[in-house]
Amino acid sequence: MNKNFIEVGVRIKKLSLLRRIELNKICAEAGLYPGQIHILEFIRIKNGCTQKEIADALGVTPASIATSTKRLQKAGLVEKQADKDNLRNNMLSVTEKGLVLAEKCHEGFDQLDNKLYSGFSEEDLTKLKGYLDRLINNISEGKDVGLDFFTMAALRNKAENQHQGVNK
Repeated sequence: MNKNFIEVGVRIKKLSLLRRIELNKICAEAGLYPGQIHILEFIRIKNGCTQKEIADALGVTPASIATSTKRLQKAGLVEKQADKDNLRNNMLSVTEKGLVLAEKCHEGFDQLDNKLYSGFSEEDLTKLKGYLDRLINNISEGKDVGLDFFTMAALRNKAENQHQGVNK
């Protein structure tokens, strides 16, 4: 095994973990549990969606989404309304308070990115993006390059759930 491969892999994992820790701190300061910002964002983007749509998009169980949306509702960030065409479906929307909180998180994310990429020129960032795209393309054999965040999160969650099923 090439020692540089291992060292680069360790650095990628370390960067990913450090970034995730910082993102979770930003969300916690806003009063959100880990993962809730993704649900809030999905609802903001797909106003009027159902819990099942969120669960399918993120690759998690409807029960976990139900728990999270109840917390978001209790905090006044999300509203549920019965679907007039199918009373068994609840349509979710983000409240004004939820939009303000999501914007606060985005401002924190922007500050984190400014800190993370401090000292990088536009040329540096273009090269880095190209290298990362090449790594993504190599590992996914070109299949997953254009997938959006929600689809990638669903793939990750599906892989983690399969792994947990093996260890039971």
